[in-house]
Amino acid sequence: MPKVTAQEIIDLGFTPSMFRLANDTELAAVISSVITEQAAMLEGRLGSSIYDAATTPESTYVKRAERCLVAAEMMSRRITVIAESVLASGDERTARVETAQMKRWEAQAEALIRKLVSGVTTDTGNFATGVTTSTHFADDCDLSGDEIDYCPC
Repeated sequence: MPKVTAQEIIDLGFTPSMFRLANDTELAAVISSVITEQAAMLEGRLGSSIYDAATTPESTYVKRAERCLVAAEMMSRRITVIAESVLASGDERTARVETAQMKRWEAQAEALIRKLVSGVTTDTGNFATGVTTSTHFADDCDLSGDEIDYCPC
């Protein structure tokens, strides 16, 4: 079952005129079909257990990834509409902005999918730390007893 709704995708800024559609109902129908397609593909990539996860952050990542994939597909369709207009009118307009946005959504979706598949459940940026203690003194200090007060290290 899809995690996002047509309204959530419309709220990203998609309008019927972007796709030469007559009204919001037609747009919602197109978006719903894209959601169904992308949800099935995402579930296939992740597996049912991860896709249907009820706990956060996994469920949040799945929803965000699905939203990004649907938005990227909708932008791809928008680029096709623009290309048709350019061919028909000889207009010099390009779809650079749309292409860049589509690539950002795809990259974000792929990053979320990688997190889900690898089992990463935090947004920490994969930072790790450790501590190493060393000294250039051979056996000058025994830090286990009273010597600690006058140890030069």
